Amino acid sequence: VFISFMVRKNIGINNQRENRTVEIYGDLTFSSSFTSLENQLNSVVLKLKNTGIRNHEPVNFVLYLNQDSLRVVQFNGSNIGDGAWIRLSFESIADSRDKTFTFNLSSLSTTRENSIGVQTDENGKPALITYHKVTSYPILIKQIYYQFFMRLLADKFFIILWLGSLIGSWLILSWKKVNFLKFLGF
Repeated sequence: VFISFMVRKNIGINNQRENRTVEIYGDLTFSSSFTSLENQLNSVVLKLKNTGIRNHEPVNFVLYLNQDSLRVVQFNGSNIGDGAWIRLSFESIADSRDKTFTFNLSSLSTTRENSIGVQTDENGKPALITYHKVTSYPILIKQIYYQFFMRLLADKFFIILWLGSLIGSWLILSWKKVNFLKFLGF
């Protein structure tokens, strides 16, 4: 349990809508902006596509704040599946809350035949999830229990089964107690 506290990250932006693919190759790059919802931004997850897993070229992710390059992550096209969520982790940005970041994806040595696709919604916004390092463990514990109980309550079949077994056990134990007391002569 303790280890889960050390690696746990809070989700910020969670845009999983996608219905278009924008290709990047050569001089064609992809840029987009987002506003961080929390402090300690430490990873961005993008839905990328390497059709037929043909691309094995370097891909660059550069994160900017006010046109200043803050973080650079380079990865290989072979790390991208044919429609996969790719986590781009970097050192935490402490004061990221309410700041607007811009990122740029590029792959200069990629050709049109083996281009990388960025999954976007109908407005051109990428399928994107941001993660933030946990700053308060009491708040984290509260979030974990809240999410657990909300998921538990959402499973109505389990709740009915659990309540039924609880009531049934109570009735059986009560009946055995009554019969045991009668056996003893009370």
